[in-house]
Amino acid sequence: MVNSIDKSSIAVVIHEKLKHREDITSTLLQNVLIQSGSMLTKNSYLFSCIEVASGQISGLIVLGVDYRHLCAGLLIVQNAGGKVTDENGDKFSSKSEICIVSNGLIHDDLLAIIAQQ
Repeated sequence: MVNSIDKSSIAVVIHEKLKHREDITSTLLQNVLIQSGSMLTKNSYLFSCIEVASGQISGLIVLGVDYRHLCAGLLIVQNAGGKVTDENGDKFSSKSEICIVSNGLIHDDLLAIIAQQ
């Protein structure tokens, strides 16, 4: 399991309702790309969560969360020992707009990337 952000593969999923917000998305993508080992853009919440849970990737940042589509994946990650929060490091809820999912080891680094927005 990777414990360093600069060696991590991070997935980013941007919900269609935020794709037009270049002020948010371009800065986030740039920060993830600069600080991580590699960045992947994904379309599937569930598949990305399974990749985190299985150790294939170290983290996932979801912008514009569709809570209903994310719940099952978050449960899988948590049961595998991963960590799930909102952008402030608080418990993720249906009111959260950003979801941070990680292997637990790089979670604070992902929160720091989000804080740079």
